[in-house]
Amino acid sequence: MTGFRPELSALLADARVVSVPMRVRFRGILHREALLLPGPAGWGEFSPFPEYDDAEAAPWLAAALEAAGEGTPNRSGPPCRSTAPCPPSA
Repeated sequence: MTGFRPELSALLADARVVSVPMRVRFRGILHREALLLPGPAGWGEFSPFPEYDDAEAAPWLAAALEAAGEGTPNRSGPPCRSTAPCPPSA
């Protein structure tokens, strides 16, 4: 876990909120909203689903701070992630 713990006012001063339209309704939403947090290693993304309470969203915030403070882990495969609905059963 990162030691990156900026003052809240400084973090929010440079943070950006984005809303990305989705082609398919997922979990009842058609726009995915995210808070992009700047840090020394780049940007972290905080985008828990709307129904998440604080306890469920906390790991998402920790991961966003870690990404901003230390960067994301090196993994093989495409440098992106996505959320996709399950295909219908055969």
